[in-house]
Order: sequence, then C-alpha cells, then structure tokens
Amino acid sequence: MLTPEHRRLSADQTEALELVFQRSEYRFAQSKAQSGAFLDAIIWKDGEIAGTAEVKPRDFTIEELEGKFGGEWLLSRNKIDSLKMASLLFHCPGYGICYMKRSGLALVWKLTDEAGCVYFDIKYDRRITQDTVFGGTKMDTVALIPVEHAKRYYK
Repeated sequence: MLTPEHRRLSADQTEALELVFQRSEYRFAQSKAQSGAFLDAIIWKDGEIAGTAEVKPRDFTIEELEGKFGGEWLLSRNKIDSLKMASLLFHCPGYGICYMKRSGLALVWKLTDEAGCVYFDIKYDRRITQDTVFGGTKMDTVALIPVEHAKRYYK
C-alpha cells in the first residue's frame, strides 16, 4: 500500500532529480515508490545508461548539515554497495543526491566510477540511525560523505 509518507518521499525525490537535471541533456527514471529497490534512479543520455543515483530528501538546511552534522552526509554503506554493483553492471558512475528542500538545494556527489570503485576516500562509522521514513532506529554502518566534494544545484 502506498502511504502518504511514501507519496511525499517519492515527490521529493522527483523534485530533487528535476532540480539536478532540468538544464541538462540527461534524463532520469525513478524506481517505483515503496518498491524496496536498491537504487532510486537510472540516468540516461542518447538512449544509453549514463549513471545511477541514490536520492535522499532531508528535512534540514545546508546550515544544519554543516553545523549539526559536521558537514557530512550520512548514507548507509548498503546504499554505497548498491551503487558500486550498479556501476559494475552498467559500466556507469553512481551518484548520491541529498536534497535539502528547505534550502532549495540538491548536493550531488559522484560516489562510484564506471568500474564500481569508490570515487574518493570515504570514512565509515557504526551509528544508530533512523530505520525507515516512518521512524524507529537501527545500528548501521554509514558512510560519512563530506559536503566539500559535492556539486550544488539551487532552485
């Protein structure tokens, strides 16, 4: 069942992808809302897959990310592993997109290259994190991705 929270998350992901690709020759297709897909989007150009993406809308501003979160975006290691596998399968880069709706800003990192190798040194840590969009917590290994490596797209 598609809940209101799933609809909102899917709409926010669409908004983030549109912001990033609105002035580009690249197009995107999203995974189905609530599908449990390993990735959120496939990016293509001229009929060829050009990348994959993990898109995380966040309810904070860039100032909060830089202050409260030490300028690091937390992304589950499982998501990094999914991007690495997709890069190997499709021979394309994998991107991480953190969309801060209140700032009207999408941060985009090239996380993996065409061979599935992580594009820059990423620190990992074990932390208690939010389990799902519905709440709850879990212990997870997360990548600490520095804001300084991100390309910024503003509304």
